Amino acid sequence: MTAITPVLNTLSPFAFVAFCVVILGTITQVAHNLVLTMTFTPMLAKIAVSYGIDPILVGFVVVTMFQCATATPAASAQGAAVYANAEWVGQKWAYLCGVTFAILAMIVLACIIYPLGSMLF
Repeated sequence: MTAITPVLNTLSPFAFVAFCVVILGTITQVAHNLVLTMTFTPMLAKIAVSYGIDPILVGFVVVTMFQCATATPAASAQGAAVYANAEWVGQKWAYLCGVTFAILAMIVLACIIYPLGSMLF
């Protein structure tokens, strides 16, 4: 954690959350979301407290982003189920929809959910 703290200390609270959503949202598309949730959520909650952000809000945004892992079969069980059923959805279409959904989820979580949550908490 000491390696990333100097980089994150220069960001505003919104930029910190947006950075986390984009980086972790990208990583979760190729790594399993459960492992990432268990690894990063406690660390990010601790950093969020140093920013003065409610750690529950950051945890909610990050965990929700981890659940949007559908771009590849390795990302989550839901993603694997989509890619395993080639009769319903072709692989090209599944990749296109998965990447589009991931990008939209990143935008919605960073630009809408986090600001609304900041007003409430």
